[in-house]
Amino acid sequence: MCLLDTHNPFLLDRDVPEPPSRGGPVVVRLTGERRVDVAADDVLASPTRFGAAHTIDPTAGIDVAARVHQLTGPGADVAIELSGAYPALHEAIRCVQPGARVVASGFYQGQATGLDLGEEFHHNRVNVVASQIGGTPTALSERWDRGRLHRAVLGLVAAGSLDVASLVTHVVPVADADTAYRLLDEDPAVALQVVLDFRATPVAERSVSHDI
Repeated sequence: MCLLDTHNPFLLDRDVPEPPSRGGPVVVRLTGERRVDVAADDVLASPTRFGAAHTIDPTAGIDVAARVHQLTGPGADVAIELSGAYPALHEAIRCVQPGARVVASGFYQGQATGLDLGEEFHHNRVNVVASQIGGTPTALSERWDRGRLHRAVLGLVAAGSLDVASLVTHVVPVADADTAYRLLDEDPAVALQVVLDFRATPVAERSVSHDI
């Protein structure tokens, strides 16, 4: 919801979420009906399952931006980049039409290798804005605090507009937490969301010690 507030979806009809991340399917569900979704095929939850009109595999040697322009005409009104990879951010900038917006929602670290601001970003006057999970845009902060954000999401879940249960691919007893973390580390493509189950854990074991 934070990044959707940032990109103002109510003015758009050509949306390109780029979600090779665990937040991608939620974004696909919330960004409206006309979407081109860019995700690798090894992501367990196919974006089309969550409502994407088209998918493009960036690992298949396809010119993603050219394909998006082919599907949308002038290019996307907005692209949401979720992976935190600089080449993906560069591709998101290439996907949008002149004057459009790119929401950089990933956690970008290190040198910006693969991001060339002398190309489409400059010539097409693309507006790149930052977004963070758990934080609302400053311009909306007086109306959208964290409490309203949580209520909005829970309201969508309660109304059946957002199916979060289908995003959970693994439920692991907390006693086997090492297995869950190993799965995420070694084979992340098969795990969309992993939940640790505390229900079989004695209450005494659940308490957190503050003697650190």
